[in-house]
Amino acid sequence: MNNERGWGFLDSDFPNPADDFVRLTPTEEMVLVVYLPKTASCLNPTMRTFKEYAYCIPKIHKNSRGVSLSLDPYYIDLLVPYSERKPGIRYIAFDPIANWNPTKGCSVIDLWDGSNISSLAGPEVLAALLFTNLLDIIGKDVPYINLAGYRMPINDYRRVPKVGRLADGSSIIDCGWASDHQRFHASPTFRYL
Repeated sequence: MNNERGWGFLDSDFPNPADDFVRLTPTEEMVLVVYLPKTASCLNPTMRTFKEYAYCIPKIHKNSRGVSLSLDPYYIDLLVPYSERKPGIRYIAFDPIANWNPTKGCSVIDLWDGSNISSLAGPEVLAALLFTNLLDIIGKDVPYINLAGYRMPINDYRRVPKVGRLADGSSIIDCGWASDHQRFHASPTFRYL
């Protein structure tokens, strides 16, 4: 994908997996994540990264019927400035079912008001969709996954992208209300390794 899509990384930019990875939760896994830099044709690295993942996910996961995007990447913004996610390729620890409370639910707004907002996954969810079997657990182990590290500058930033599975088995990235207490939604977290 790097060469085909013109991401501009060298082979030496791809790190080796961490041999000393230790899970902090039973569901945490190691995931390769790519943060793309801005280019002359796309000055917004947040939008470029989102669009590239959205393009590549259905190319890789042909058997899953792909992921359709029902929102405009122009309306995607990171909760924490992109400058904190330095362009490059690195491994992260990713917990796909963090912040999931199937009994009482959890609102993304509450998470945004918390002290750990920099650990809320946005592009990291997309990386997990691309490079792991995350699509397999959506709709089975957890019904929906919020991309709580992103926010959408519409309705006073009260919308958040989410990934769900449709009745036909395909997956979709669309958006929902960040203020809703959703017991069917997880909001994954990540940490750098």
